[in-house]
Amino acid sequence: MSQKEYKAPSWKLLVVHAIVYGIIMVILWSIYGHQAKASFGRTYPWPAWFTTGLGIILLGHLCNVFFDSNRNHEDKYYEKYLYEKEN
Repeated sequence: MSQKEYKAPSWKLLVVHAIVYGIIMVILWSIYGHQAKASFGRTYPWPAWFTTGLGIILLGHLCNVFFDSNRNHEDKYYEKYLYEKEN
């Protein structure tokens, strides 16, 4: 019985994170656009706070994927877990 090598799906999760970020930003900025149109453009650009905050989080996730010291993205403790599970 051969066991597959476990790899953390960090790249795939980053892509999902970026897609969710994009969808949220489109929704928020479209709400702001309709709000600004209704008030003749004199509204505070409140989605900028969400764009900045979530963008920093996305940037941190990107740095974690590309600059991680664990280059092959293997779970460091998964082998230990399997060993302890068998014994």
